[in-house]
Amino acid sequence: MKYKSNSIQKYIIAGDKKLHQDDFTGAIEEYSKAINIDQENSNVYYDRGMAYFLNNENLLALKDISMGIKLDVSNTKGYMLRILINKAIKDYLWAISDYSKLIEIEPMESENYLYRGEIKLKTDDYKGALSDFNIAIEINPDNAEAYILRADVKVSLNNRISAFDDYSRAARINPKDSLSVIERGEIREFFGDDKGAYDDYSKAIEIDPEYSWAYFCRAMLAHVYDVNDEAIHDLNKAIELDPDNPGYLNMRGLCKQNISDYDGAISDYSKAVVLDAEWEEPFFNRGFAKACLGDRSGALEDFDLALAIKPDYKDALEERNLILGI
Repeated sequence: MKYKSNSIQKYIIAGDKKLHQDDFTGAIEEYSKAINIDQENSNVYYDRGMAYFLNNENLLALKDISMGIKLDVSNTKGYMLRILINKAIKDYLWAISDYSKLIEIEPMESENYLYRGEIKLKTDDYKGALSDFNIAIEINPDNAEAYILRADVKVSLNNRISAFDDYSRAARINPKDSLSVIERGEIREFFGDDKGAYDDYSKAIEIDPEYSWAYFCRAMLAHVYDVNDEAIHDLNKAIELDPDNPGYLNMRGLCKQNISDYDGAISDYSKAVVLDAEWEEPFFNRGFAKACLGDRSGALEDFDLALAIKPDYKDALEERNLILGI
């Protein structure tokens, strides 16, 4: 990279070296020396701004990046850096504004619309996001990610039929992407096409055998049809891949409970409550399994724990009253 003043290059090089060594304070000092010599160089402000950002000094980082942009308003680098920082501190409106400026500079760059749409989703602006994804697809109709994101918005807007088409298009564009197939399967299941959903979940597993969510989705479907052995088999794999997921453990507990393996169910529920002590369902399920084993006091304790988290938990209240004879 060339700088206007050769006299600052040694400070830039020293700053870069310290930055790569994670000596952010040292990097800031070196870049500051360069800025003291040449205050018209936007790149040095960007360098120091990133050092501030990595040093968790976000306001100073934004100040430097903004100064760099002021010095060179047509340079997309500055806007991208400021977007990075604002996304990190969740100032989504400023990030959206900067993407809009990038679009003014590069109106045919589809990813600017794509990423602006993603941030609009974080502000619950679904219609604005949908508009951006439409433009991104119009510019680049072969971007599978854009179809997936647009489909996600359509699902949120209860337009699942159109979302199904987008997920299918994404799957055709990128046959190695399991996410679009999973999402399509969930829509099939929503509309009662369980066979099609099962096939999509199986296809997703074939594409990515390490995708725990695919096993979970297929297990959920097997559980609905009371095919608990098959569900447990898939849940075992899901838990192997993601052992700290309380939802997977809770569901396996339910499947074990359905085949009267109450001890195994209690073991899974107990692991689930350790991972998420604020989720009432595994406490209730564990209490129910204990009741099935005749452990009335243990069941009451778990029902009380569930009710402490969710006082209007109807099932827990009914089971508790049943044991107490109320």
